[in-house]
Amino acid sequence: MFGKARFVMDRGYDDNKMFLKLDELGQDYVIRLTAKRNLLFYNKWVPATELCNHRKGKIKTPVFYKDKEREAYLSHVKVKITASRKDVYLVLVYGISCTDIHEI
Repeated sequence: MFGKARFVMDRGYDDNKMFLKLDELGQDYVIRLTAKRNLLFYNKWVPATELCNHRKGKIKTPVFYKDKEREAYLSHVKVKITASRKDVYLVLVYGISCTDIHEI
């Protein structure tokens, strides 16, 4: 249907079947995680929310969010998801809204 693409999806697409399909197609993607997502980190399954609470942003950068420029803090960590056990990067963004945004 289409060639190489980069997909950006919200929490409704945090589904093991979606991860597997995108990996099978060789696509790049960013999917916001739900609070129930578990990640394999140093051979231990950890809830995504717990991992996020322990990895505060290390890189300070300006971002444009909801019509305003704000200072955000970014961090990332290599993890595995339950679907494929393939290495993926969990990207953490702090400081741009009332609730922090966590993406994979």
